[in-house]
Amino acid sequence: MIQQSYSLHLLARDRVNDLHREAAEDSLRRAARAERRRAAREAALEALKAEVAELERRATYAWQSRQQREGAHASGWLRGAP
Repeated sequence: MIQQSYSLHLLARDRVNDLHREAAEDSLRRAARAERRRAAREAALEALKAEVAELERRATYAWQSRQQREGAHASGWLRGAP
């Protein structure tokens, strides 16, 4: 009777240890997935920021070019006027 009780105790303890280990592994997997998702979001955000910076640079260049052309037309510089 005592032997059977002790065996059940050992089985229960082993099961509890297994459940603890599985829970810890699950937590690590969830944390790793969350970190990968966070890193992917950060990378996407950085890519968007770079794209916005490039679009702003192009827009600024286009605006400056237009301003120069309009200024040149207004002064007659492109027509060869003195």
